[in-house]
Parts: sequence; structure tokens; C-alpha cells
Amino acid sequence: MLTITQAEADAGSFASAPPAAAWTVPLVLIDDDPGNVRRVAADGDADAGLRASMSMLGLLQPVGLRPADALTGRHQVVFGHRRVRAARALGWTDIMAVLVAERAGDASLSQAAENMVRAPMHPVDQWRAVQRMVAQGCAPETAAMALGMGEAHLRRMSVLGRILPAMLDAMAALPARDMPKLSTLATIANAPLDVQAAVWAERSNANEPLWWQIEQACRRTRIPLKRAIFDAATAQATVGLTFEEDLFAEPGSDEQFTTTDTEKFLHCQTAALREDVQRLAASKRPLLGTMKDGQLQPPAGWELAYTNIDITKPLKKGDPGKIVTAVVDSGWNMGAIVRRYALPMAEKSAKAKPAAQATDAPDAGEGEPTNAYTKKALDLIAARKDAMLRAGLEHQPGTRPSTLLAALCLTLAARNVSIRGAPHPNGHSGRFDDLLPAFFNADGRVMVPDNVTDIACQMIARVLVCPGPGVFTSSGPMADWVGALLDIDPPRLDDAEMLGVLKGEELTRAAREADIAVPVQVSAMRKALEGKLPDWRPAPALFDAPPFKPRASAAAWDEEGDVPEADNEGDE
Repeated sequence: MLTITQAEADAGSFASAPPAAAWTVPLVLIDDDPGNVRRVAADGDADAGLRASMSMLGLLQPVGLRPADALTGRHQVVFGHRRVRAARALGWTDIMAVLVAERAGDASLSQAAENMVRAPMHPVDQWRAVQRMVAQGCAPETAAMALGMGEAHLRRMSVLGRILPAMLDAMAALPARDMPKLSTLATIANAPLDVQAAVWAERSNANEPLWWQIEQACRRTRIPLKRAIFDAATAQATVGLTFEEDLFAEPGSDEQFTTTDTEKFLHCQTAALREDVQRLAASKRPLLGTMKDGQLQPPAGWELAYTNIDITKPLKKGDPGKIVTAVVDSGWNMGAIVRRYALPMAEKSAKAKPAAQATDAPDAGEGEPTNAYTKKALDLIAARKDAMLRAGLEHQPGTRPSTLLAALCLTLAARNVSIRGAPHPNGHSGRFDDLLPAFFNADGRVMVPDNVTDIACQMIARVLVCPGPGVFTSSGPMADWVGALLDIDPPRLDDAEMLGVLKGEELTRAAREADIAVPVQVSAMRKALEGKLPDWRPAPALFDAPPFKPRASAAAWDEEGDVPEADNEGDE
């Protein structure tokens, strides 16, 4: 770099010095310009990044100074105030500078131009540059210090730089404001290059590629490491199962470390669960079940029981049931462990016999007939389920955001597509205007509120309506699926109001299952059962809709089933 001495600079006019002339100036001889156009200081992260870059690479661009004052010999900064402050913070004694010739009124023009006219690199160019640095062997921590950014941010930029070159070229032609959103970029970048190439070959002929469609095509099923009950290191050594870190996921979240090798994960997870079942057979008496069409299937001779039993605790002595468990082999929850309480079929029949003798009521037969419940009963059960669903949604502090997001997606797919749900304080069902202020700061800018999961629960609660004979805008099976997803308890049904609308055969069945001797007369039977069936949960009260089956046509999906028979005044 061409340099001139301080004496030469002071002695001659600036016009005679080359425009690029620079020399080393002691920092003690430099003063800030009190009229600097930058009044609002840069944020602390930007200043820290500048200091890190100067510490690693030195000063890449000299600062601009006015010629020294004839009396004091001191200079004033025209541009480069932040670089001067950073040099002082780093303990430098001098800094490279150039003299700036000014006419009257030029100072503000020079400072504004130096701060405003510089054009930042396009994001794609930044990703490519960072990826090239890392590929050439520059350590990420070193590159991060040199560029004045966090190491995690630099690693993410390096991953984006590995996106299919043809896709990057298409993105580079876009203005920065029209770039795909970060979640879309992350999904594309995490897909293998051969997958990206195949997807791009199908969609690149479009006049304007739809990046959300490319994102969906690049998305692959990922199972989080936190879902594994086996040792990841052992699995990698034995079957070659590897987990990848998603640099775009929140640190510590389930999505940070995942695998796309679902076959090996399910193999390891099932083997580990089988070992646990064998080891715990004496204490917790578990049974290894299977999955079919997304539903848990118990071993032969057992059937799942609908009960409130706490399967996390050891069963009581003398309890004939066992815990059936299996690995979910499909769907969004793939790889998770599911557990249910089951009873032996023979045991259930044996328990039913003495109850029948005690009641002297007619035998209702095995199972629950489709017309066992009156319309009044089904409507009341639906209302009770609605209340339990909303109460449960108000108490979801430990639910993972990903689970609530799945529940919200199911809710939006509900039958009541007009989003008319239960009424709320503003007087309109399916309206959320009163919740909007939480998403904006004092300046009216959109933000993510700290209680966003609570707000999501409120929105779900306002939309979902459990189906019943008198409900014409219900959410259909979605209400049951969301209730099952969030593990909402079914309502209790042994109060006078509920028992008063149930038929005699249903009351008899409930008495049999609870081993309660009751009178033959239905009205007396209702009185005898009040408050005596805390664990009684008939099928209509459960959050247990039929398994999902894709439709073969676009016809409306209607699973209302048979309409129950009308109330009968002579039930007793």
C-alpha cells in the first residue's frame, strides 16, 4: 500500500496526494466528528462482530480523516468512527487512514454516502462464500471470528451454500426480499443432493418455481434421537444407524438430532422394547403388542380396556390386567412407544357372570349395540366431552410445541371448515380478533409472544366441537383425534343427570363391569349407581375415533354412522 509521512501530508495540499494514499496515524491524534451523521449507535452484536473481524484479519479498509489542524496537529474522523472505536477497544496504538478532501458542506455528504451507499452481498453470494471458505479448510470458529458472526450462524450459512447449484442460481436471481423463508431453505438444504436434483428436474421448467412445493417434495420422515430408548452409539456400531444434527433446529429441541433411516431405528427401538418387556415381566407385567393401521394390537387372548388406570405406575396386586406396549411404525409419531391397559378376554367374561345374577336384568349380550344410547344421552356425552376437551386445553403446560402444532393442523382439517366452534366472550364462534394484540409489540410490529402455546390452545378450544346427534357443525373425528393426541381424560358419567338419560341395558352393563349389585327397576338402578362408577367410560365418551383412512374420491367425508333411536318414555 502506498504510504506518505505525516510531515508530507501536513506540508502539501491534499489535492497533490494520490486518492488511495494511506498512512499510519496514532490513535491519540484522532478525534471523533461531533457532527457525525450516525447519531444512533449500531447494536452491540454488530460492534462485537467488527472487533472480532479486525482482531482476526486486521483493518480491511482505512478510515477517512480530515487534514490535521494547523495549530493542534490533530485529525477528525470523516468516516470510520466505528473502526476507530473498535481499534481503541482492541488496544491498538495506531490505524491506517486516508485524507479526505472536502468542500463546504461535503462532510455530511461523505459520511452519509459511506454508511448508506454500500450494497450488501446477496444472501446466496454470502452462503457460497462461507461454504467455499469451509471447503478450503478454514475452521468454522476461525471464519466466524473473521466475519464477525456467531459460529452457529456461519455453520448454517455453510449448509445453505451446499444447496443444489441450479437452485442457488435461481435464488440469486431473486431480490433478497423475495427469497424463500428460512424453514423452506432448511428443509431443502437438509435433503441429499440427488433428492434435490430430482425435485428440481420436475419443477424447474415452471416460469416461477414454487419453493413451498419444492420444500414439500424434499421433506423426509425424521425420527428424533430423544425418542430412542436404545443407546445411539451402540446402534451406530452394530447396524450403522446415524443421527444428524439439524443446525436450523432450536438447540435442545427434539428436532436437533434426527435420523432418516427409519427402518434401522424401528428395528433398534423394537429390539430394545422387547428386552424391557422381558426384564420387567415380573414387576410391571408388560406384554409386547403390535401395530396395525396405526392402532395398537394386543396379543391373542387379550383386549384393550377403556379405563383411567395410570399405566406409569405398577399394577396393584390381584389386578388381572397387563400393560400392552409397542413401537409406533407409521405416521408423524413414528418410533414412539405406545402403552395401553388390557384385560384377558376370559377374565372379563368371568367377571360379567356374577353381576348378571345379582341384577336379574335381561342380558344385553356381548359388546355395545349401536342403539344402546338415546339421542339425549349422546348429546349430553358430546357436551361433556366438549367441556373436558376445553378444560384439558387450558392445562397443557408440559406439551411440546410440535405436539400442539400437530393438534392445530388437525383442527384446521376438521369438518367444520367455516371454523364455527364454541362461543367465547366476544360473542362470535371461531373468531380470534381478541387474541391478535398479543402478537404485536408496542410499535405495531408482529412478534412471537411468550405465551404462544397458550394462545394456540385457546384457538383449538374455540374451534373443536365433539359430534353428537343434535350437533350439526361438529368437527367430526378430528375432535376425538385431538383429544387422543393431547391425552385428554374422558368425562365422568356417574351423576344423576347422565344416568337419567341412559337406557336400562347400558346401566346393567356398567353395573356388571363394576361388580355392583343393583335393583331390577331402572329408576332404582340409577339411584344405586350415582357416584359409584368413577372409572366407567363407555365407548361414546372416549376420545377414540376410527382410524384414519384416505378417501378414494373427493366426496365429503361423513362418518356420522346410524342415527340413534329416539328417546323412549317407557324405558323403565
